Amino acid sequence: MLISEVRVCCGPASISCATFLARLGYTSLTVYEREAWVGGLSTSEIPQYRLPYDAVAWEVKLLTDLGVTIEKGRQLSLKDLTVKGLLDQGFKAVFVGIGLPSPKRNPIFAGLTEAQGFYTSKEFLPQVAKASKPGMCGSCKTPALPSLKGVVLVLGAGDTAFDCATSALRCGARRVFVAFRRGFTNIRAVPEEMELAREERCEFLPFLSPRRVVTRQDRITGMVFARTEQQEDGSWVEDEDQTTQIKCDVIISAFGSHLQDEDVLGALAPVELQDSGLPRVDPITMGSSEPAVFFGGDIAGTAETTVESVNDGKTAAWSMHKYLQGLAGVTVPLEAALPQFHTPVDDVDLSIEICGI
Repeated sequence: MLISEVRVCCGPASISCATFLARLGYTSLTVYEREAWVGGLSTSEIPQYRLPYDAVAWEVKLLTDLGVTIEKGRQLSLKDLTVKGLLDQGFKAVFVGIGLPSPKRNPIFAGLTEAQGFYTSKEFLPQVAKASKPGMCGSCKTPALPSLKGVVLVLGAGDTAFDCATSALRCGARRVFVAFRRGFTNIRAVPEEMELAREERCEFLPFLSPRRVVTRQDRITGMVFARTEQQEDGSWVEDEDQTTQIKCDVIISAFGSHLQDEDVLGALAPVELQDSGLPRVDPITMGSSEPAVFFGGDIAGTAETTVESVNDGKTAAWSMHKYLQGLAGVTVPLEAALPQFHTPVDDVDLSIEICGI
């Protein structure tokens, strides 16, 4: 099958999508990646001690062994690649898996910098990754880990927040607190993430919502919180009468990410977007308002973990296969029948016969 497709960004969803399409027999597959490395968030934001770079590189090597082309230094942007431009070039289908590149930043942190002791997870974790993942930057000089001292306060209760917490300890923090708005039963992180943080002596502070950053001599010295309470209807409110101040030297905000870059949003045209700025995606097919354009991973709004992003790519691959074969008048079964991992070793018959059995 010589039908051209393209993937944008070489993250988990895109790697998965391209892999399954290549296994289906598609031979004209191109993946565009903005960075000098591949793997997306799995490389740049999941620490080495949780996901070694070798594991990501191995998956990418399998991808290129199938004949998929990867072009680095290319990005979805009005200045470079656009959805409309790719389709106009003759690509029959496009899969977009660029993630959510911009951190959600509470207005109380406006103007704060790393020099003052403030990081977002999107700033902190990539610095940790570049310094601790051999081979990630290719031939570039490996930078040093961020130098953290004293008490670090991490804000958030997802996987990323706990990655920040355990990474902060490895960067020199004397003590790490993880503060979150709700209780332990509402933590979004997978259990093993929280357990690792607990084993490494991170302290948990539930029912706290950040209100104000305390500084002295242009350095962060603490944060004021209001206590949160759950109402009978399930909603959460802040009690201004109950406040507390936590002393700290560094604050890492891990309140998630979103898509706000007008340059990227413009490059998605003519795909229909929701009020949130994310594309309107069918969670069953990963298709969009444009029949030839599919999405997966964080930007699709359907995945919260790497595994779920990989599944998005797998789902999209079958949907793209049905769409592309439909262009040629070929009917494809509704139920997915994707080829599994296979090597020549699987064809070797190791069975033996003993007493006729």
